[in-house]
Amino acid sequence: LVMKKLLKFSAVSSLVLLALVLGSALFVDQALSTEVQFITPNEPEVVELEKMMWVPGDPVAQIYGVPTDRPSKVVFADKSKLIVPEEDDELLLLPVDKQAGENPLQTKTVWFIAQWAALALILASAVSFAGTFFYRRD
Repeated sequence: LVMKKLLKFSAVSSLVLLALVLGSALFVDQALSTEVQFITPNEPEVVELEKMMWVPGDPVAQIYGVPTDRPSKVVFADKSKLIVPEEDDELLLLPVDKQAGENPLQTKTVWFIAQWAALALILASAVSFAGTFFYRRD
């Protein structure tokens, strides 16, 4: 009887944790992330030169550095590092030096971890529910 209750508790707890993990990942993605364009930063002298040569219609991110392919969502972005170009005030650039070990936490990493945690919790719950069904008291 105790074992069966323990298995039921484990199964329900796994489902509650599943909801918490997925809900937390969604909250982090929606409320705590900022969409940025990663760039490998140019030297300040190069930025000044690029600003002088820039004409409306040219890509803005290339003034400040070498941009990645597409924007990414970053969790807890360091506001002091963000660049809001005067040429496009809706663009947020985040200089990242991969060689110096800078690697901001991205929401895709949060979802990757949440996905595997969810899978583990679903399996734990399934095993626990199966255990309650098949458990026989001798």
